Amino acid sequence: MEQWGISLYDAISVAIGTAGAILLIKKSIWCWCCGMVCNIMWLFLFMERSLLIAAGLQVTYFLFSGYGIIRWRLERAQKPIPPLLEHTGTLISLIIFSLAVLKTRFTGLNSYCELLAVSLLIVANWLTARQHRYCWYFWISGDLVFGLFLWNAHIYALFLMQVVYFAASVWGLFEWRKVDKKNSPKSITCSIQ
Repeated sequence: MEQWGISLYDAISVAIGTAGAILLIKKSIWCWCCGMVCNIMWLFLFMERSLLIAAGLQVTYFLFSGYGIIRWRLERAQKPIPPLLEHTGTLISLIIFSLAVLKTRFTGLNSYCELLAVSLLIVANWLTARQHRYCWYFWISGDLVFGLFLWNAHIYALFLMQVVYFAASVWGLFEWRKVDKKNSPKSITCSIQ
């Protein structure tokens, strides 16, 4: 694996990320914990390479993971989401993202690819915390664009992770769609006489 520039550290982060993706598809709250571990690991990798937007994404992911844990627990307990919780995480994430964008020097196409990917993935994470099925469309498109960015940045371990995430996102879309159909009330037809 070393010939691809993939270290043991990278392989462990990919394994944890894969477990987190599977747990997300199953709507297990543990997906957020796996995500937090990966976020910390990948934050250092992106900071080391001065990829500030991708590093900022890891910070926003970490915050959204905490938000997701709290929100999912409240929803499972059928308790209301406090208004402060509803918007604070989003605001903090937007501030971090904005600061990362302001600090980034846009030098070529890959910089804009990074910006687009991170934007899509932040929306995906926000929708995931709310358990909206439409999050998967943002995950799929964000994974594709971020995968291209990682390939061009020669970060092959995380490129492979994006391939896994892309496949998991397609799987997640179909799984969550099945659950939504199963849980939705049967349509009622009316006949006019």
